[in-house]
Amino acid sequence: MNLFGKFQGTNWMAPTLYILLALFFTAQLVIITALGTSFTRKSSATSQQESRTKATIISVVNSGQRLPRLKNSEQKAVRLKNRFTSSSPSPEKKFPLLNNPTSWPPAENRPYPDLELYNQDGKLTRLSDLAGNVIIVQPVAMGCPLSQAYSGANQTGKTAFGLCFPTLGVKSFGEKMLESTGIGMDKPDLVYVQILLFNMQNKPPLLEDAKRWAHHFDLRTSKNQYVLVATPEMSEKSKSLIPGFHLIDRSFHLRSDSAGLLPKRSLCNHFFPTLQTLFPRALVFRNENLH
Repeated sequence: MNLFGKFQGTNWMAPTLYILLALFFTAQLVIITALGTSFTRKSSATSQQESRTKATIISVVNSGQRLPRLKNSEQKAVRLKNRFTSSSPSPEKKFPLLNNPTSWPPAENRPYPDLELYNQDGKLTRLSDLAGNVIIVQPVAMGCPLSQAYSGANQTGKTAFGLCFPTLGVKSFGEKMLESTGIGMDKPDLVYVQILLFNMQNKPPLLEDAKRWAHHFDLRTSKNQYVLVATPEMSEKSKSLIPGFHLIDRSFHLRSDSAGLLPKRSLCNHFFPTLQTLFPRALVFRNENLH
């Protein structure tokens, strides 16, 4: 039976009803189309805004600038910053103590990584504060026989620190430097820095280790002799530096890397000659004594 059969008796009503239904569905279609177009435009605008926000944040993060303060409507975009930075953790997080280096170990002919570590007196020492002087850095493992010998364990009247057998026949660094260059440890513009990387148990050292080590070998900050306590993160990256020495010039650049069992530079053939160029008067004085 026709759905509209009951209206067949009235010929004019059927066409009119069809027309009304057609108009109704057309109006619904127009409304739905308009809503869809509006939503598409809004989504496109939001996507473009998010893209601009992402690009801005990436640019700011890469340039190292500070993120600007966002309006309330844009605060959600701040979360995007973590998305671009969390994949590669910041190097600073690896060195939790104040301004410790973002790169370690040091590289020759480059600025020396700045350190801020506790010294044997329990006070913070920032290595860059010593710039303007010639700085000699000795990475130390307290249980290393050569580290102890270079620290003076074989000197007359001195003994080994703890249960250790210092390498026989090896003089202290101060004695060796004086013999090779004519430069003594007592020069006012020369600073000697030992960085304790491992204690006697081959673990990261504590402040108490530095105090006992400095007392045993008579190393004093009043004489420009510092014993610094490395962070555990530094210790993990420093096994290849022991035993040995770094020479830092007055502009705080590493000039000679003679650290490790297989050092890049020879202590006698490069380190000491380079040291002499930083003290030209001492070089002249030594040459005069040789004639």
